[in-house]
Amino acid sequence: MLQIAGTAELVTLILMLANMLTVHAPAISQVLGPLQGLAYMATVITAILVRGDRHIVWVLSLIPGIGGLLAPAPPPPSNSIGTSSTRTCSSACAGGGISRSTAWSRRARAVREASDGRDASVSSSNPLRRLGIWLAQRND
Repeated sequence: MLQIAGTAELVTLILMLANMLTVHAPAISQVLGPLQGLAYMATVITAILVRGDRHIVWVLSLIPGIGGLLAPAPPPPSNSIGTSSTRTCSSACAGGGISRSTAWSRRARAVREASDGRDASVSSSNPLRRLGIWLAQRND
């Protein structure tokens, strides 16, 4: 997706510059200017969405014209583990062998119980803080 947005941005920039260097038709400039701006913003937004934990992807996408093509593509998903709903958590789930959906539902239930006052050891009013405290206690 990032390569497509980057290619569209580069093509619109080349067409806009070619128009300026040759005939400089105002009608073409009125169409290509906003189109190139839209393609640039689409490239930056796409880079932010697909970057994962690599900040270099969206930083490179800020370079006008070629940034979307310079940004490294995200690694392909590994099919050897399975789908995201059936993958097992090794670090987050105690004992392993528990699906992610089961682990997250257990965490959500623990946060709900903590907010109901059933677990006195988790006393923060912020739900994210309670989740962090609960996860820290669980890893101990």
